[in-house]
Order: sequence, then C-alpha cells, then structure tokens
Amino acid sequence: VRHKRGQKVRGQRTKSTGRTEGTIGVNVEAIKEDMEEGGDEE
Repeated sequence: VRHKRGQKVRGQRTKSTGRTEGTIGVNVEAIKEDMEEGGDEE
C-alpha cells in the first residue's frame, strides 16, 4: 500500500524526511508580489 502512495516503507519517520516532491517552507516570490501590491497590513 505504501509503495503505491510513494511513501516510505521501512518505518522511517516521514514528516521531515524524504522531501523529494513538493516544497516545504516560505515562498519568497509570493511574499514579494504581495508587498509590491501595497501590502502594509500583516
């Protein structure tokens, strides 16, 4: 079942390891675009 989902199989913790797909963290480009549009509010 886990192979089909692309998850780890042998009991590794998966919250922070195995980060091959998707980005985790802050998207700086999106923040810059929001600031340029006049984002004074938080």
